[in-house]
Amino acid sequence: MTASALTEPRRSQLSGGRELLRRGGRVVLWLVIALVGVAGVRALLAGPAEPTASPVATPAADPVQTAAAQQLAAAVVADLYSFSGGDPTGYRAGLSRYGPAGSAAADAASLSGASLVASVLPGAVRPTPGGLVVDITAKVISFPAGAKPGTLGPASTGWRAVQVPLAVTPSGLALTGAPAPTALPAIAVPPEAAPGPPDAPAAELRPAVERMLSGYATDDLDYLLVPGTSLPGLGGSVRLASLTGMSVRPGQDPNARQIDAAVLWIDRATGSRLTAGYTLNVRRLDGRWYLAGLRAGPLPSSTG
Repeated sequence: MTASALTEPRRSQLSGGRELLRRGGRVVLWLVIALVGVAGVRALLAGPAEPTASPVATPAADPVQTAAAQQLAAAVVADLYSFSGGDPTGYRAGLSRYGPAGSAAADAASLSGASLVASVLPGAVRPTPGGLVVDITAKVISFPAGAKPGTLGPASTGWRAVQVPLAVTPSGLALTGAPAPTALPAIAVPPEAAPGPPDAPAAELRPAVERMLSGYATDDLDYLLVPGTSLPGLGGSVRLASLTGMSVRPGQDPNARQIDAAVLWIDRATGSRLTAGYTLNVRRLDGRWYLAGLRAGPLPSSTG
């Protein structure tokens, strides 16, 4: 047997293997082309893919600026809707402290009769191209024309919603225009709560609180304070018209109470009406309630 005879079968085997590889490669190539073609047809039928939006960082609201904007807007609305028709000069002077926009709002206001703000509910604070706008809802008590200053008389109560425009300036927030009336938001009315256990001193607390507030207005608290307590009053500049709201929080001490009170004052000089909230700490000594402390507080929602 020659050397060529020995190598011939090996060559035959190698060429056969190469042929199988070539055929297998062609099959794989055609399968890939087919899959790509199917995917392309599906893409044409489905249309272009929806672009995926990259997340955009939104600046977080500054809680300090938000609170300041709500406070300023609430003060503007309280002054805007609190007036006596007989004192347009004082009304304009009050609004002029908010700058030219406040003076313009005062000039555009109708001062027929009298009006006061019983409560103010600050709402959302939204950024605008020029600054901020604050939603305010106010409970306004209106008195007819001819009502005598210092007397309550017939009145109507309603809610008003306004948007207050503010600008952010290097020196702080500033009013940039007159508050614009807007639609009232839906004010949720909570269901009536089941009556709790009666607070025995509540009946006697109301007249006692009225005496304390009257004495606070006139600086006549000598016999109404807990011994050792000192409290400056309002110097007789106002008088108590009514205690419009009151809620009592009993403490662990049965002879101590904390009271939130809503007060309607009458300005003795102008006859205008002012609403304020106070928190009173009272203590019972020898069967009588005395004032232990008083500070500005929230307006209570109940009339306790």
